[in-house]
Amino acid sequence: MERVHPNTCLSRLLDRREERESTDLHTQTREQYCIRVHGELLRIPVASFSGEIFQHLRETFSSEVCDRVESAHEVDLSFRYKEQRYRANFSKQRGDSRSHFASCRNRSGGCRICNCPRV
Repeated sequence: MERVHPNTCLSRLLDRREERESTDLHTQTREQYCIRVHGELLRIPVASFSGEIFQHLRETFSSEVCDRVESAHEVDLSFRYKEQRYRANFSKQRGDSRSHFASCRNRSGGCRICNCPRV
């Protein structure tokens, strides 16, 4: 299973999500990243996290996963950061790349809500 290492842009994004008690993180090409807090999407300042999501993925995940995300129309990924398990969805629509990151409620997997496998 892929892991997000500390001191990467993605780890800082996930930390920001956790600090704000956000349920998920959304990214889109040429748009500010957003986190969902109590049902409301809030923008994360661009100065904090500039660059395309692919750059952030390359510093975090294996080249095999990154190549798959960049070439496929849609990819689902499961990974860990700290002690939390996450699900991510990457898609391309009308030339824009989008991604959605959400923490799984069941830290060991086997969650019925997001259907992630048990670890």
